[in-house]
Amino acid sequence: MANILIDGYNLIGMVKDHMEQERIELIKKLNEFSNHKGHKITVVFDGWKNGLPVETRTRFGNVTVIFSKLNEKADVVIKNILRRRQKSWIVVSSDREIINAAMRHNSVAITSDEFNYKLYT
Repeated sequence: MANILIDGYNLIGMVKDHMEQERIELIKKLNEFSNHKGHKITVVFDGWKNGLPVETRTRFGNVTVIFSKLNEKADVVIKNILRRRQKSWIVVSSDREIINAAMRHNSVAITSDEFNYKLYT
C-alpha cells in the first residue's frame, strides 16, 4: 500500500470549460484506483482564486480531497504536507518545484503523464 499525494489540477490539466466536472470525474477515478490497488490517496486542488478563507478537507471513499484556502496555491499545501514528514509519499505532479520538494523530503515523484497512464490502464 502506498500513500499518494496528487497535485489535482496539474493532473487534470488546465481545461477551464469543464473544470468542476473534470474534478468530480478524477475523484471518482482515484477512488476506484484506490479500492483496486489499496493505496491511500490525497489530492490537493487550488482554492486560491475563489476558495474559502480556510483550507477544506473532505473524504470521498478512500480519497482525501483538500482545497487550499483563498489566496493560497495547492503547491503550498503540498509542500507543507511533505515538510511534516508524517508519511512516505509518492507525489504526482509535473510541476518542477513540487518534484524538487518531493525529492528534498525523501519522497518519490512521478509526472502527471506517468500517473495518468497507470490510472487509465
